[in-house]
Amino acid sequence: MVRDRYEYQTCPKCHTCIITPEPHYRPLCPIHEEYGFASHSGSGLLKMGRGLLEKHITLEEAAPLAYTCLLCMACHRCPMGAKPSEIALEVRREAWGQGHVPPGLKGAVENVVAHGNPWSQHGGRWSDGIESTPGAKVLYFAGCVSPFRPELKRAARNWAQLLRAAGVEFQVLPEENCCGLPMLQAGAAQEFTQWARDNIERYKGLGVETLVTSCSCCHRVYGQAYPRVAPDGPRVLHASELLLEQARKGALRFQRENGATATLHDSCQSARAMGLTGAPRELLQAAGVRLVEMGRSQGDTWCCGAGGGVLYSDPELALATAHRRLEEAQGSGADCLAVTCPFCLVALGDAAGENPGSPRVVEISDLLVERLA
Repeated sequence: MVRDRYEYQTCPKCHTCIITPEPHYRPLCPIHEEYGFASHSGSGLLKMGRGLLEKHITLEEAAPLAYTCLLCMACHRCPMGAKPSEIALEVRREAWGQGHVPPGLKGAVENVVAHGNPWSQHGGRWSDGIESTPGAKVLYFAGCVSPFRPELKRAARNWAQLLRAAGVEFQVLPEENCCGLPMLQAGAAQEFTQWARDNIERYKGLGVETLVTSCSCCHRVYGQAYPRVAPDGPRVLHASELLLEQARKGALRFQRENGATATLHDSCQSARAMGLTGAPRELLQAAGVRLVEMGRSQGDTWCCGAGGGVLYSDPELALATAHRRLEEAQGSGADCLAVTCPFCLVALGDAAGENPGSPRVVEISDLLVERLA
């Protein structure tokens, strides 16, 4: 059952969950911006939870709203300390148990269990020909979807090249199992717990002490969700963090002149959940890239559209959200929009394919590799 929360009684209806602070007042909540209803906001999610608790609505009625939320955590700026997206997740866990799950997201979970990735694809390795060190204490984990699209495979290979250039010895997996994020997004808590424990046992058997990933989603799942169910797992870093450490030591060097002009899209997982905003920027600047900021950046970032499993359950909402980000990037005057997550690359890249006037969408490793000294 959905539990009672103090937040249900404290919402001041201040709209902090849907707009940035003055003087700009930019929209922050993707579902409120798309649908315009009060129900589709952080405040609306609080009312949904209270309605369930007091039996004014049924779980079947609440589930569609809970699964519409992109779980971007923009609403966690609430001055009263409310975290509405956590309520959406709580409702999803109940909905999963009773079968009220969008077919697309349910299918993604089934694909993870059957194939090790949410896209139901087999075959292909991003790491063929990459020099790695079997048995190394560092595992580079690119993400389970990396082999299946050219831009994702290129990004994974870029990060491996950068790690090697920085003098990091690392191993790679013959085949990467999903971190389990679709299970969390769907509300499949028990399935996720077993999945996480199995993955950690695999890594322990390989002697992994540090897991380095270039996927913001994996960074959060391994860094925050795994310790709750498998506390003896490895240290977890985003690849940009480790490379920045090496660059500061002088182990990784870049050309410093005449880089591109880029604007950085902060993923919700990195910026809000993990507080990772500085490392990617410092790395890009070290490589001579001139950064210009969008109006919504860092903790006030705008979701790429792929969050919350919406990429699987409501592709049209995902695409509309991505187009709004591209419009903002276009207004920045940057040559390219740089991202730090495969799913941001997919969502924003697909939207850019429909908008010839938008900046090109690149993974930050594309910019870093071409600037290696």
